[in-house]
Amino acid sequence: MFKKSTTTGIFRKTWIFKGSFFLSIAIPLILLMTSLEFFSYREEYFHHFQQQYHLTEVTGRSQRELDLVSKDLIDYLRHGERALMEKHFNEREITHMEDVFQLYRKGRILRNVLLIISVGILFAAYIGKNLRILLKKTSRGFLLIWLIMALFALWVVLDFNRAFVYFHELFFTNDLWILDPKTDWMIRLLPENFFSGIVLRVGISFLIEFILIHILFSILGKEKRNEFSKND
Repeated sequence: MFKKSTTTGIFRKTWIFKGSFFLSIAIPLILLMTSLEFFSYREEYFHHFQQQYHLTEVTGRSQRELDLVSKDLIDYLRHGERALMEKHFNEREITHMEDVFQLYRKGRILRNVLLIISVGILFAAYIGKNLRILLKKTSRGFLLIWLIMALFALWVVLDFNRAFVYFHELFFTNDLWILDPKTDWMIRLLPENFFSGIVLRVGISFLIEFILIHILFSILGKEKRNEFSKND
């Protein structure tokens, strides 16, 4: 009887540890990818950026044309229809955007898989009456994620250009992302500061969401007097 109880306790602790470890990584990734997708699809941001940096003069296109291209770019990121890019860009630019679409598509799949598994873990913990301690352990795991994110954010702030280049070298297996302003007008339409603006917005949105999630998990995972004293 004692051996069975001990085995059950060890299994429970192991399950909670693995579940909290998974959630502490999965939840920030879900929030990050959702924020990235949200701000990548904002036509207002494209329009505001184009006006702020006078892209009608830089590109030689009217604002109406730029708005149309922006809409097609966003639709392409959602659906991957090549015809949307063929109306505006050359073959090198289109091929690069095909790589970008695949990143977004895989990111959406990963985000959805992580979300389903996370919900499953939380539901299983709720059914097994382990939810409170799971949330508590996960909120502790978030502390390590905060440290990693702080170091990453510091690197991006201090050297965005290098971080931008490293990102492309990491996620693309070719050099199609290196565009020539003389022949590829996409680089004039989407300069580096366009992406730094999106990164800033994604970072702020993610920060607020993650803080709220961390606070929520900490509150819900707070121990009641004498509760979990044998399990923590």
